[in-house]
Amino acid sequence: MRNSLFVSFLLILFISINVSAGNVKLRENFEIAPNCKFIWTDNKKFLSAFLVIYEQEPDFHFVVFNYKNNNYYIGKSNFIYVKKNSDVYPLVNFYFSFLSFNNKTVPYIHPVFLIKYLFILKDVNKDAKITDAFRTYDEQQLYLRRKWTDVDISPHLIGLAADLVFYTKNDIENIERISRELFLKNLVHGSKGNRHQHLQDNRLWLGIQKDEIPLISDKLSKSADSYNLHIIKPDYAFEAEYFPATSKFNFYFDKSSVLKIIFENLYGVKKAEINAGVFEEGNSTVFLNTNFLKEGFYKMKIYINDYFFREIFFAVK
Repeated sequence: MRNSLFVSFLLILFISINVSAGNVKLRENFEIAPNCKFIWTDNKKFLSAFLVIYEQEPDFHFVVFNYKNNNYYIGKSNFIYVKKNSDVYPLVNFYFSFLSFNNKTVPYIHPVFLIKYLFILKDVNKDAKITDAFRTYDEQQLYLRRKWTDVDISPHLIGLAADLVFYTKNDIENIERISRELFLKNLVHGSKGNRHQHLQDNRLWLGIQKDEIPLISDKLSKSADSYNLHIIKPDYAFEAEYFPATSKFNFYFDKSSVLKIIFENLYGVKKAEINAGVFEEGNSTVFLNTNFLKEGFYKMKIYINDYFFREIFFAVK
């Protein structure tokens, strides 16, 4: 396979897949939809995942497992999006309680980039702070006039970049290693008090037509909640009692990897998509609960680091 990726794979489709996902017990007596656990692993390693369900209005879910021994969920109210051809382009408010931000940071980035970014942030020193994420086109022009940047089109404009300060030499070494494996671009910008580590998702950035970016950015900036930018609604810490799986996969990853699963009906219409990671080198058992899909027949397309791996047909009853 491309990139010398070797993956051993075992699929077990359970005989009955019309099981109930159950509810999740939350602190402060909150309850949320069972969609908060649509993918998980058999170990206690860090994992974050993003689910989009394609309905008349798309439904979004983002979960974080085992971030310093806690689990977190954020739902649809924390997302903004624009329609892009037959798909959607979303950003998520990632102002998590366990991260540190500059006061002026607009905390929206693309959820697939967030999966990779959180994987890096979990190991940086406790003083590290995020100083820049989403940026409007007008702000980018201001940066250009002040010579803070030399480009008028930046991945910040569509939530594909974020900047970090107060990092250490060890942090840089770790960031560089992970960036190479996940096709992230990392640069050190600025001088003296403005020295910062810039990270961008090159895999997503290079797939976007640059002449579309000002319009996409403008639509996203108009959707952002300018009055509550620093409030996640809600930021739930949750503990799951029981989640039955509808399918199980065993993978061997030969490097840091992000898993993408696209769900289509038999006419090829996309009904949902999961992105999850980052899976470290080695064996991982991955469980799915597909009860977010309506009854019917589907095909599941599996990608690893955006390279097609396998297609599977299944039914939800």
